[in-house]
Amino acid sequence: MSGEMQRRALDGADLVELEARVKGLVEEFTRRSLGQDQDQETDQAPASGEETKDEEQGKAVQLARAAVYRHVERVTASALADDLTEVLLYRGADFHHLADILGPDHGWSDKLRRHTGVTVPRGEHTVVVIEHGQTAARTPGSEADAHAADRGPWPIEDAVRAQARYAVVTEDGVMRRVYRLQDWQETQPGRWTFNGRELTPREIRDGYDRGRLPLYVPTLSLEFRLHTAAGTAAEPGARAYRFRCQCRR
Repeated sequence: MSGEMQRRALDGADLVELEARVKGLVEEFTRRSLGQDQDQETDQAPASGEETKDEEQGKAVQLARAAVYRHVERVTASALADDLTEVLLYRGADFHHLADILGPDHGWSDKLRRHTGVTVPRGEHTVVVIEHGQTAARTPGSEADAHAADRGPWPIEDAVRAQARYAVVTEDGVMRRVYRLQDWQETQPGRWTFNGRELTPREIRDGYDRGRLPLYVPTLSLEFRLHTAAGTAAEPGARAYRFRCQCRR
């Protein structure tokens, strides 16, 4: 049995309960700051004829509550930064661990770099590159034949099958198709065939723009190429290709 603890994402009920408890604490300390009894409501409806007085009271309640929320914000922001500093510096967290918590990077990596003094590590992506060789040497066939040839079987290692999320199909170093990998099946001893959905040109462009695919567009060309291929073809077959994560969101 592994001693490693796995984080479970809080579900909707957990988040509702957490939010309710935080609001309850804020209300409690709002009452304290106003010198109110425990049973007094901090947002009573105004009584008829007392609008001016109740407007002043309502303003005082809202300002007091805002002050409590502001303090909670400062405390939680500091605790969050401390936890993330710990995992960044000593426990091997990278960009994807933090993005899972903080969401799209709209400046938080720069803020953490200023706070921790280290750059948030990006880690690597792994894709499977399938090179079919020279286009002219291939016998023209149907789209189904092309997809069958793409899928394999290929001698792909266990770690690569576990890590790779995309298969990039190339001819002469030029990207022809990209698949979002779903799973692998061992159809021959030591050789595996993948199941996956072919991406649309728009999805490929989106993956490129987000830094999740190791592609670029040469000048005056709309053809995607591998970063390191530079227009030259690899040996026919399938291989793992790892590249530094440049994810932007």
